[in-house]
Amino acid sequence: MTRGTTSTPRLLGRSQRLVLGLFCGLIAAAVVLFAWTIPFRYPSPSLLYKFGADKLLLQVGKDLGLSALLLVVLQTLLAARLRWADRLWSLNRLFAWHRWIGPAAAGFVALHALLILGVEDFVFFSFEKKYWPEWVGVFFGLSLLLLVAGAVWRFRLGLNYQSWLRLHRPLAWLLASGAVLHASTVSESFSSGPPRLLLAGVGVVLVLGFLRLRLRALLLWRQGWRVAAVNRLTARAVAVQLALPEGKKFPYLPGQFAFLSFRSAGVSAEEHPFTIASTPSRPGYLQFVIGAAGDWTAGAGRLRAGDRVRLDGPYGHFSFLLAAEQRPLVLVAGGIGITPMLSMLRFLADGGDPRPILLVWSLRNEAHLFFGDELAGLARRLPGLRQEIVFTQGREGRGRLDRNVLNILLAGSGREAAVFLCGPPAMMADIAGVLQQLGFSGSRLYREEFRF
Repeated sequence: MTRGTTSTPRLLGRSQRLVLGLFCGLIAAAVVLFAWTIPFRYPSPSLLYKFGADKLLLQVGKDLGLSALLLVVLQTLLAARLRWADRLWSLNRLFAWHRWIGPAAAGFVALHALLILGVEDFVFFSFEKKYWPEWVGVFFGLSLLLLVAGAVWRFRLGLNYQSWLRLHRPLAWLLASGAVLHASTVSESFSSGPPRLLLAGVGVVLVLGFLRLRLRALLLWRQGWRVAAVNRLTARAVAVQLALPEGKKFPYLPGQFAFLSFRSAGVSAEEHPFTIASTPSRPGYLQFVIGAAGDWTAGAGRLRAGDRVRLDGPYGHFSFLLAAEQRPLVLVAGGIGITPMLSMLRFLADGGDPRPILLVWSLRNEAHLFFGDELAGLARRLPGLRQEIVFTQGREGRGRLDRNVLNILLAGSGREAAVFLCGPPAMMADIAGVLQQLGFSGSRLYREEFRF
């Protein structure tokens, strides 16, 4: 494979990301503050007959309902994989927010209903045509509670991820639309003026977002990505190489990831995120290393050259190029978590980077080791690279990467280093705590987590 021109996107500096993020936050805050004023500045007729505490509780209840509406709309945006939002905050962080905001929105809906009905002494509306906006709200609220419960307790309920996701996505868009319909019809506050414009704007965002997702899914299949080669590395890992479509560029950062879906006789078309193991300093192809971690990934070896691929990416901030300064690097990987480290090391070697680099790779035993010859070649090309491959089992096993083992391995590493950590979630949580106990800064510790 010949070395080519580096193909990386234009980077946003830390200060640029902070400024743009603050600007987006101010816009969101302005929208929320305006929404909160609606029950006070644009009261519905029902508020004209309320006084004192009852009136205030009714206004607060309406504010909670509006807050829930805005949070539900925000949820659809957080899950839409907006490229500019990923460049500002990273998709991993956006999805983490998504997981927290869902229960918050459900809580606001529950409080909204309790306050509204409480002011009316819990006198419920009847099944009459004129109350259809209220029943839309009831359906929306109950459905949102069920949707959030399914997401939070999916593992306990034994729900298959792909089956759950196929149901979760359309229901989320349907519920967001139902929330807008409920707000626009249940209260005369939204019949005209700025409140009406707010709901119209929210509706436009939802429609455009939905159309974007549907069209984008079709366009991604048309980009022309195909499997170029599939190589078995170990009994539990395969390398899948994709050929870059003719005339297409794919700029990415070493360490980023993409979502892949295949049209193949060997595997289903489920979409999964995988780190790009190749380096942008060698454009023309992409390489992904897929480890057997479930039914689908265990069958990745059945992919064949020529299979069509839908590729959505790149995403993520897990790259040394986004670190604030050119610091020494400590790369800690567990199992298949070596893939972003491979991308970064390949990029560093092609650029002749002289900085001190420590690679710690934890594996069960030698049978799980791959690219051993390439790692030896990288050590020769990178004079500052030190490699520590730790086997946790077998005759030469040193056990898990606990405090004692890491203290020995990191003895020669400066605590000012930028640390990149990728592996099983439990391992990353344990090691992150140990690294900070050993004097590494939490602000310079980066973790790659796929929790979608």
